[in-house]
Amino acid sequence: MTAQHNDDPHRLAPAAVVVGIDGSEAADLAVRWAAETASQRHRRLRIVRALDLTAAAAVFGAYDVIEPPVLDAIRRLGADQVFAARRLALEVDPDLDVETEVSEANPARLLIDRSRTAHLLVIGAAGEGGTLSHLGSTLLAVAAHGHGAVVVVRDTGTEQQTRLTGPVMVGVDGSQVSDAAAAAAFAEASERGTQLVAVHAWNDLYVDRITGTHYTIPDRDAQAAGEAIIAEQLAGWQEKYLSRCVRYLPGRNSTATSRAPTCRKRPRSCCRNAWRAARRTTPTWRCSG
Repeated sequence: MTAQHNDDPHRLAPAAVVVGIDGSEAADLAVRWAAETASQRHRRLRIVRALDLTAAAAVFGAYDVIEPPVLDAIRRLGADQVFAARRLALEVDPDLDVETEVSEANPARLLIDRSRTAHLLVIGAAGEGGTLSHLGSTLLAVAAHGHGAVVVVRDTGTEQQTRLTGPVMVGVDGSQVSDAAAAAAFAEASERGTQLVAVHAWNDLYVDRITGTHYTIPDRDAQAAGEAIIAEQLAGWQEKYLSRCVRYLPGRNSTATSRAPTCRKRPRSCCRNAWRAARRTTPTWRCSG
């Protein structure tokens, strides 16, 4: 557990929920999610649109006659997109304090800079292509270099585009990066008053791909090591949130020893399926704000 500071800029009252937009449907989902979160947490919402005019000017720089009107058209489009996003946010909460910003800067650099003082930085993601489909994108740059919490909002594929219920899930592996993830997960679960599910995927062997069978070879040593990693990684945070979090096992005595789940599957499939069974079988932590 790393030390936490009371002067964390992301937790200060003036810190706004910041959402980056680009006029896409994915950005609209991000705006709705950000507006709901800002409303629930009584924070300002700041909508940011970066136009990257330097890149646009480089494309049209050789055509001096058409460059000015093209750049002006980009500026007008950006202003229209921000206006539409603000209207969408106010549909979520008419009393929401909404600020807007249209900048000529590079999108990734602007959002990374705004994340320094943001309560949360929110950005939309479209499609199911995975990491490779986002190489070189604003999304990957912001997720990798942003400060504080960065939320990537995806289309759920249902009419309910933002989940109002359900657990917060965190994958842990014992590293310092994972410790930061645990900190964010405990804080988010406490903020939402919901369950926290910790998952450790301890096997990366793709044996099932070679043999064509489900990998079920038992490894008690790996299982015990995984459980030890989870217990050590979460211990400090359980103490920090002791007054607001009650650890329990569904269907068992709340005083029983509870262990977070470890998983023998590939990490991606393990994390994809873990939350579905969280309320039924997974040791969880219930937090209230």
